[in-house]
Amino acid sequence: MSGSGSVPTAARVHVIKSDPSEEGGSHSQAQSKRKEKGKGKGKVKFENGQSRQNHHSQGQGSRVGPSQNKNRRGRGGHVHAGQKRDTTIANDDISHVRSNKRHKSEKQSGPRATVQPHPDFWHPDGSVVVEAENTKFKLHQSMLQKNSAYFAFLFQKKGMPSQGGRAYLEVEADERSPNAHIPVYRISETTADDFAALLTVIEEPMKYTDDALPMPILAGVLRAARALEFDAQRKWAERIFKRMWPAALDALTDEVIPHASAALALARTFEIHSVRKRASYELLRMPALGQSIADSGVLLPHADLLRLLHAREQLCLSWAEAAGKAPTEFPCLRGTESDRGPCAVTSGDRVHSRWAELVHASGVFAQRMIDPLMGLQDLVDMPWRDEGFCRKCVAARANEWADLRTKLWDNLDVWLELATE
Repeated sequence: MSGSGSVPTAARVHVIKSDPSEEGGSHSQAQSKRKEKGKGKGKVKFENGQSRQNHHSQGQGSRVGPSQNKNRRGRGGHVHAGQKRDTTIANDDISHVRSNKRHKSEKQSGPRATVQPHPDFWHPDGSVVVEAENTKFKLHQSMLQKNSAYFAFLFQKKGMPSQGGRAYLEVEADERSPNAHIPVYRISETTADDFAALLTVIEEPMKYTDDALPMPILAGVLRAARALEFDAQRKWAERIFKRMWPAALDALTDEVIPHASAALALARTFEIHSVRKRASYELLRMPALGQSIADSGVLLPHADLLRLLHAREQLCLSWAEAAGKAPTEFPCLRGTESDRGPCAVTSGDRVHSRWAELVHASGVFAQRMIDPLMGLQDLVDMPWRDEGFCRKCVAARANEWADLRTKLWDNLDVWLELATE
């Protein structure tokens, strides 16, 4: 099919237009196929309902001119986009063509999985039906056309495919259907659940607030909006996605965000690097990198696991070096006063005893082994002044731990190979 437009996405859309007038044509077509046997002159029945006379015999072929290629309706017929029939078919191949057609006809007429209407998106006054997997949605064409460049193109082209030839028109007749006059579009770019999630945020915008949108719903909206080119909903979902998984170190807290594996997979698919970093760190501070618990059924690929293992190794080494023993590289000038007399740094025994109690005996060192960024923040927040350290010593150590925290966060880009993708 020629045309100035092109399908915005890799469209694979089946369009079923009910046409009762075609119902009686299938019997005569079947009889025509059975008469095509014999040697010498023969007819080859094509999927578009046309036939061409074969003027050659025994191994010679007949030339089918492109002028005969017209997209006519036939029961279950498939017209592929951009296809030109300029084909030579030998008599020996005629039986193969007939066999393929019989197989295709049997497949189309065979039992098909029951398609059920969606309980929330089957509008009695809808003007178009969209099928995704085994679920059908009766919707308003104006809504789809307004929000989606994908559907706007399909409606404009009457469902016909683009030059890429990846969609095809399928025409069927079903007089018994109460929706015989409504076109049905079958889409394979998204799942029924994802499409329903997208429709929910469009038709029921107050159901979810920006801060209370569940991750599975957000993921479904993002996937469907990307696939079907709902641009406004895609931008909204991406904005919420980035806010849910902030890349700023200051936004890191003790609260672990669930569904990290799903977020990492989604961020990689759609190249949202800021989300990948935060989702990766959430996995780094989970036992077994989050793979020992059900995380929306998403398992990490081998390459991601290797990156995470390398990053965890580097983080653990840095934490062990920073918190394994009391820091002694900041000697306090002898005689500096604290709130309780001379600074505790002037007494080596006191420094080590206070460190052992506050860092090791409290469990901070062990607990933060897989979460060193929050471990360093714990060191900054500890009441060192109450332990006899002077103001300058406390400030110097806090600055050192804060700088190390920032350095480790930046190094994650290298260890997780975020900067190279």
